[in-house]
Amino acid sequence: MKTELEDQIVGILPEHFPNFRGAPSQTCLAYGFSCGDGWAPILLDLVTSIAAYEIGKGVVEPTCVFDQVKEKFGILTIYARTEDPYVRGLIDAARSLSARTCENCGSTKGIVRTQGWISTLCRDCLSEGAEFTEVDHVTQALASVERCREVHGSRRWGSVLWLDDVRDPSNFGHPGAVWVRNVDDALNLLTSQKWDLVSLDHDLGEGHDRDGWVVAKALVEMALDKKITFGTALQCHSANPPGRSNIEGYFKDVRDILLGNR
Repeated sequence: MKTELEDQIVGILPEHFPNFRGAPSQTCLAYGFSCGDGWAPILLDLVTSIAAYEIGKGVVEPTCVFDQVKEKFGILTIYARTEDPYVRGLIDAARSLSARTCENCGSTKGIVRTQGWISTLCRDCLSEGAEFTEVDHVTQALASVERCREVHGSRRWGSVLWLDDVRDPSNFGHPGAVWVRNVDDALNLLTSQKWDLVSLDHDLGEGHDRDGWVVAKALVEMALDKKITFGTALQCHSANPPGRSNIEGYFKDVRDILLGNR
């Protein structure tokens, strides 16, 4: 992305990008954003929305810190640390919007996804002779709606699978959840029925040889086998930031697969 566009985006919320253009050994933002200019308006809308939200709430400290912004599997991928579900929703919405926006010019018409090295482009920016598939806008829209429902809590959860060795799901708003305390039980139940919500802890403590990330990885395999749909919401309730980031990375892979990016 052009330097002037990056500066415009970061300039709105500079404190949310504390390591922007820092030392390469210390940050993934040392060289700015690793994506095309066409997604600049999406990022600009994102930071503007976050700024408006924080002003409205009277927030003093940043609600999120951006660690990396790049293209991955033809989608705008944003790594940010935040505990605010609304901000997470804004980030997910930006990501979903990029799946139907040309990364090169920003057009939303005639969008296709190239094969091989995956890119999201319009037909005008497509290289001659490049193989591609049409973008299914209905699927993209359904994905965005599902994520909004998840973030804003507008849906009532039916079946919930809760993996945690200590924390009772009823103390976290899921009194009717199926509570499992180990990976084996979670894996056995994962394919036993359709779940509305799968919520995972990462660190299962002493006596457990495998942690929650194993279940998250299994969800990626389920997505590849088309055994999971957008109807299943995924969440990580771990208090361990690196562990949560690990699991959420798998969740992003699940959504990428379901969006047809692999």
